[in-house]
Amino acid sequence: SLIEWDHWITPKQEKWRYDTKFYITFLDEDHELESVTHDKKETVSLDWVSPSEALQQFNDGGIVLAPPTWLTLKRMYQYKNYRDLKEYAKQKRKIVAVEPRLELRGKDAIALLEGDWEFNEKKEGDESKSTSTTTTSGGGRQHRMIMGEGKMEYINTADNISWTSKL
Repeated sequence: SLIEWDHWITPKQEKWRYDTKFYITFLDEDHELESVTHDKKETVSLDWVSPSEALQQFNDGGIVLAPPTWLTLKRMYQYKNYRDLKEYAKQKRKIVAVEPRLELRGKDAIALLEGDWEFNEKKEGDESKSTSTTTTSGGGRQHRMIMGEGKMEYINTADNISWTSKL
């Protein structure tokens, strides 16, 4: 059975908007899939890999990951083993949609997430934009993703998390 894992909505500033839910399922090691295909339009290839393998392929430049997919895999990777991941996934949790607010700062795109001091303090269209990607000049919590030349980073100061991938 499929278990809902995460829910992301494309930032309002984007031309094309998507409402995407991520699901996880668990198969026994000896389970063989009879038939799995892709539609050759939205999905053009198929590969079964672990979160760590997918992140390594991304770091090596072998695959492209959208920021929500990268963060979803990073979160899955934090579990010590398959059993712990499965146990967490099967817990009843409220899945809340994540809808970042996107800002461009120099060559970086910043996805401000709910709980970031700038997400909460600034209104859409506010022209008094910060020029920093990582400082807490507003004196508050950071909860954001930074996408720039050759890097993807997630910062959540409330949970003391900082993950980076360099391409």
